[in-house]
Amino acid sequence: VIGATTPPLHICWRSGSAGEAYTAEVGTVVFTDPPVIPQAALALLAPISDQTVPAVLSFQTGNEAYAAIEGDTTLVVSFIDMDLVAPRTVADMPVEGGVLRSAAAQKNCGEFIMEAWSDQQFNGFPFPRHCRFRPVVTYDGIRMFDFEMEFDPHSGVVASSKYQIVFNLRVASSMAEGAHALRVITSSDLTKHPNTAVEAGFAPLRLRGATSVGPAASGSDPQLESIQFLNGVPHATLAGGELEILRLELEESGTLDLKLQLRGSSGRHIEADSEVRVIFRPFTQWHLGALSVECVSSQTCSPVAEVESIDADVGQQRNSLRLSNMVVSDDVWPVISISGLAQIRGGMFQARAAAVVSSAGWTSSQYVENTSGAVLHQAMAPYAMIVSSRGDGNPNPFVNADNELWLRIIFASALMPGSMLSITAPTFYSDCTIPEPLP
Repeated sequence: VIGATTPPLHICWRSGSAGEAYTAEVGTVVFTDPPVIPQAALALLAPISDQTVPAVLSFQTGNEAYAAIEGDTTLVVSFIDMDLVAPRTVADMPVEGGVLRSAAAQKNCGEFIMEAWSDQQFNGFPFPRHCRFRPVVTYDGIRMFDFEMEFDPHSGVVASSKYQIVFNLRVASSMAEGAHALRVITSSDLTKHPNTAVEAGFAPLRLRGATSVGPAASGSDPQLESIQFLNGVPHATLAGGELEILRLELEESGTLDLKLQLRGSSGRHIEADSEVRVIFRPFTQWHLGALSVECVSSQTCSPVAEVESIDADVGQQRNSLRLSNMVVSDDVWPVISISGLAQIRGGMFQARAAAVVSSAGWTSSQYVENTSGAVLHQAMAPYAMIVSSRGDGNPNPFVNADNELWLRIIFASALMPGSMLSITAPTFYSDCTIPEPLP
């Protein structure tokens, strides 16, 4: 393929015979960029350089061409310069190795993805068949890396929908607000149209107030020693007797109340001009909505609270509580009471609190999570139906007294003690026996 910077490029042919001097043009080729994905952003939860920090990739699809795709598809998160934005595994290990598509596995999804969310109410985030870390490629001195999720036919991303993926990152000190951090690419049918994108777009870095990333807090910089839940019923303890899980019950109004204690550190006081953000995990599940915040500690405390979204560009969950006018020291540990929290979407699992502390002028920042005192949220009763009424499903059922239906149920989290699973048949089924689940 021969051509200058201006298309079309010329495709030429010549025989492989030694000394053959005759060349002929057989065609031309024009490379075009795919449609730009309508919205994308990468929100770094704390503007800290050279330290592993969770980040939330949010994007919105738009192209109606998704509906016509019949085969397998992929979603690719492309890191365009690993020296500036480097992916890290859930276990905070570097991602360097390459995996061929034939060796892709579902375990790779869990090694990288911490959370995944979609505004598709019933379908949720598409379930990948498998994932892989493509080999790192170096071009003109720049190291690039792709994380690829592959989906079964009709099971990938769809048009006009919002998605979020949470993973760990390390960002270089030269990165600033709005800089291109990575690229999101959705593919067409892998068999009929391999290497063809439906949409693609860059996700700019969002630092939630800071203009650039800076150093991690150290020395006498403002820092928290810990953040702890105070209310709830003890549910589980660690081997050493330390409280691990609290059970939090819903109020009669159907809302949640929380009490959080911010514990200061000696010589690293948080003053009123510092900024504290409390973020609830799972990041993609909490939506704070309208709530009230007050200080119930014995020390003087008058926080100014503001609810924020993780990323204003795509406009997802408002799960961040910004607190200003806070003073925290080694002898002043304010207790913040939060009332009116909406029930977690999905209504289950452990919840943890994270805090981001930034000094005045964003000269340094700290990211800290509570390691104990997690809250086990009171679960709603989830259910699923395979057949909900007569005639539902296949209009030509195979009727036989010896039919067997096998169910393989995969839970998103471990069932806690006291949980119960029941499987029932529709009332119009006859002679239907439900055996005990296999271990």
